Amino acid sequence: MPETIPSKKAALPIKELPLKVFFLLIIACGLLIVLVGSKAGYGAAAAAILVIPSIVISIYFPTVLLSSSVLGGTNFYRVFMSLGGLESGYVLYSLLGFSALIGGAIILIKRKSFTFRLNTPNILLILILAIALLGLLHSKNISYGILKTGTFFVGSFIPYFAIQTLGGDLTRIKKLFIIGLILMTVPFLFSSGTLLLGGIPKWERFTTAGAGPISFSRGFALAVLLSFLLIEIAIKTWQKVLLILFALMNAAIMVIVATRGPVIALALALLIYIIFLSKLDLWKRVLISVFLALFTVAVATKVSTFLLLRMTSLKGAEMSAMGRVMLWKASLEHLLDAPFIGLGTGSFSSILSSYGKSTGLVYPHNIWLEYYLEWGIIGIILVLSFIVSLGIRSVRMLRSSLISQEHNKLLRIAITLVLFSLANAQVSGSLAGNRFLYISTGLLLTLTYKTPESRKK
Repeated sequence: MPETIPSKKAALPIKELPLKVFFLLIIACGLLIVLVGSKAGYGAAAAAILVIPSIVISIYFPTVLLSSSVLGGTNFYRVFMSLGGLESGYVLYSLLGFSALIGGAIILIKRKSFTFRLNTPNILLILILAIALLGLLHSKNISYGILKTGTFFVGSFIPYFAIQTLGGDLTRIKKLFIIGLILMTVPFLFSSGTLLLGGIPKWERFTTAGAGPISFSRGFALAVLLSFLLIEIAIKTWQKVLLILFALMNAAIMVIVATRGPVIALALALLIYIIFLSKLDLWKRVLISVFLALFTVAVATKVSTFLLLRMTSLKGAEMSAMGRVMLWKASLEHLLDAPFIGLGTGSFSSILSSYGKSTGLVYPHNIWLEYYLEWGIIGIILVLSFIVSLGIRSVRMLRSSLISQEHNKLLRIAITLVLFSLANAQVSGSLAGNRFLYISTGLLLTLTYKTPESRKK
């Protein structure tokens, strides 16, 4: 099936957007400012900073495609929910996410620029959605199962396919990376201000406005990783210096947040990139690795020691670690309850004890245990096949002599982002929560498509 690559001439200026879409976006942003500001206690004036990234993005990336709209909407959701302490506020997500989705869909339909690509990863993800829907038929927690599947569809499934509209357009893919960094300035600015005004907590994990520390820390880890990776494609020296500073400042805040999972996932992703994927000389790899290790230790010992304490403490009083142990122990005890078709989507909580249910934990904090217990062997095979097939396509493209140096760099960056997401999914997140895993796999698949230049060769 032919691939449709949007040309620069086809770019749609922001002023040509349907007026209805503009009104939806304006209303959504206005409501978000008021609601988030009042909920977090910042007030409308302080919360107005949340709209700055959308203005910058509109100027920098005026072409509103479905992929950029949904990707932006998904990231805005995480930012707004974290800052406002409203991580369950799906109404706010729908206000911005769906308005952006509608706008992008209208434009794509008019331009006829969306082409579905029939390949193994895409087919497998459709089957994963199908097994999630079938799992609802015998779910023991149908309300949560529906919410979980619906969130996966809107926050993961649609962005995964939507981002593929970029095809082999490397320029727009690079701009998506820049959009990600622009969005990440919001939690950075708020967190920096909070720390400067309120001081650094010594005996508790740092978050803003009651945000969940794990998702909060993941955002900073992603900012560090993306900043570090984009140094490779930065052209000017000042750009590289700015990226290094932004990475280090986000890393410092991440250490103060003191959440172990994202720290370990970030360390693994960076090590794999530096050792196996980067094109740096050996002495540079060693120097960078040593510097990053020393920087982390310096912040952890001189600025905030709570992360170091949590890293070296696994006693019974450490509730976060023991909570996961309880979940994994319960999972292992019920491996043979429904090995072929699973317990049903959203049914994990049904195997927990009365105490376990009282904690409100509804997923096992491990991607493989979750999929196996709820979907059985069939589900595990589908998810494994999806990841393996994507890995095979990526390695083949990486070794191809037909791709440009720029394409090769972007491909290695996307692989690192997927590895980071997979590492996070081993200790936290669910089908609904691991949105970036599917967004990053969609981006990686997009980079395995041929560019116009490679097809000419």
